[in-house]
Amino acid sequence: MKERQSRYQEIHEKNFETPPPRLQQESLPELVESGELKTYKGKSRKEFEEYIEALQGQEAKEGFQLACRFAEAVHESQGLALLVGGSVRDEVLGKASKDFDIEVYGLDAARVEEIASMFGKVDAIGKAFGILKVSGSDGIDLDISLPRTDSKIAEGHRGFEVKVDPNMSIIEAAKRRDFTFNALMKNPLTGEIFDPFNGVEDLRTRTLRITDSERFKDDPLRVMRAAQFIGRFGLTTDVKSLEEIQAMVPDLHELPKERFKEEWDKLLLKSDYPSMGMQALMQYGVINELYPELAAMSDTPQEFEWHPEGDVWVHTLMVVDEAARVARRHRLDTSQKRKVIYAALCHDLGKPDTTEFEGGRIRSKGHEPAGEEPTRSFLEKIGMDNQNNKCSRYISQRAFMARCYVSQYTKGRNSERWGV
Repeated sequence: MKERQSRYQEIHEKNFETPPPRLQQESLPELVESGELKTYKGKSRKEFEEYIEALQGQEAKEGFQLACRFAEAVHESQGLALLVGGSVRDEVLGKASKDFDIEVYGLDAARVEEIASMFGKVDAIGKAFGILKVSGSDGIDLDISLPRTDSKIAEGHRGFEVKVDPNMSIIEAAKRRDFTFNALMKNPLTGEIFDPFNGVEDLRTRTLRITDSERFKDDPLRVMRAAQFIGRFGLTTDVKSLEEIQAMVPDLHELPKERFKEEWDKLLLKSDYPSMGMQALMQYGVINELYPELAAMSDTPQEFEWHPEGDVWVHTLMVVDEAARVARRHRLDTSQKRKVIYAALCHDLGKPDTTEFEGGRIRSKGHEPAGEEPTRSFLEKIGMDNQNNKCSRYISQRAFMARCYVSQYTKGRNSERWGV
């Protein structure tokens, strides 16, 4: 049946790996200092308050204000408090995060905890790892950390030795971040954005690049994180990082299945085009290594008259993208979104075992009921709990077949895909 493969198959596969246009230079923060530690002019404190309120509402604005008050208290004690991770990355992308993580430099752990206690109840359960969680009386939380190194000393996700060093440089501390755009830091009081590993440029070119090869290998789950970032932000993996990620795939077997669910949820529920993240997982080798239920779809052809787009894998990725679009359009809550998008992913898992060439056509008789068992198997592997298995029954028994491919997209024209 190989010779009956759709002539559009390759076009669609390429579309799943094609990022949206690069960010325009004028939309990025202004570079004010080059050198080993690039510095950009981010939004000022007042500008960011207005920005976050407009995009995320009053509660997010209050969260940022709390972060600023904490940063002021740290500054008064001769320390430096920087926003790290997602909130800084999202500002560069023109988005806005509701959560603010802070890293404190120049003060020891005892003094940081003392300052933190001024702003709410301190949960010190992560204290040995240099992490504190502050819960304010108004329900707003802050995650606070100290600069540290994480060294792998044993197998498993708990086999780490953590060394906290408040006097570590910004550049050295940033090396433990997984990707260059997650190594960005911001002084919330001055608006300065610090970029030790060219993360801003990688965001501009939509490139996913590992920050530090040796440290990256410490946690295999970062392979899954790479795929969800690709789906959420429309990225491509640079060549060196691709090779390193592919080499780590066998190490995923050492992780408990519960750690996978959050990454799958972020990939499927937070991505504008989850197909890009799914195709990245296929490119990395994760699908073939861990999920034979999904891998089998790429070897299963479909009748051209009914499915001119290509095999079951290509069809499924198109359906998943359409499901994500439907979820956004109808503003589904997380529970509803999970049912719709996971149903889209699993709706044809019965085809590999039922597809035959019969009467001159490719047919998949009874594939809907045949899909129930592989659906359960897949959801169990990614750590769905018993409550969510009620969702799996819904998915496997009532999975829909969305007509997601308008004629232009079916024929390989992806202009509508990115709105250009």
